[in-house]
Amino acid sequence: MSKKILQGLEDVLKLIIDSGKQELIRQGKSSGSGGLHDSLEFTARAELTQLVGEISFFKYGLFQDTGLRPDEIPFTPGGGRGGKSKYIQGIIEYVQNRIEPNLQKATGIAFGIATLQSRVGMPQRRGIFDKSRTGWWTNTLEKTDDSIVDVVQSAIFSNFEEITDKVFQKLEST
Repeated sequence: MSKKILQGLEDVLKLIIDSGKQELIRQGKSSGSGGLHDSLEFTARAELTQLVGEISFFKYGLFQDTGLRPDEIPFTPGGGRGGKSKYIQGIIEYVQNRIEPNLQKATGIAFGIATLQSRVGMPQRRGIFDKSRTGWWTNTLEKTDDSIVDVVQSAIFSNFEEITDKVFQKLEST
């Protein structure tokens, strides 16, 4: 595989990652721990017959993209787990990072958020579902679509020119 084409793939993946981070910032989802923002990574490699590019981020980023209906929220008010579920623990950590560092107060706030989300879904703002805070990944892919095509085409044509130059050089030397 050509180094230019591999570099083109890396450029595309970096473009997508950078755009994803900008979209998270635009939607106000990069403050606090910044976990999702910081988790965006890519790898690119050349194998024998193909190029492989992978983008990864924390799994909850998918829920941030699509949102969750109230029946999909993994919380039942009065469910009796005493705040030990990963869902509640995640909200407590979020509250401690963004709103209230005191664990006892943060736990109370977290249960309030979970109760509200179990009624209206997620994300929500001011007690109602807020669709404007969904689609960070979908928006990223749509926004970068034309740029991706440009970068890939440039890498392919650059590689094609390199190959044809080598062919002509060999023809001239014979």
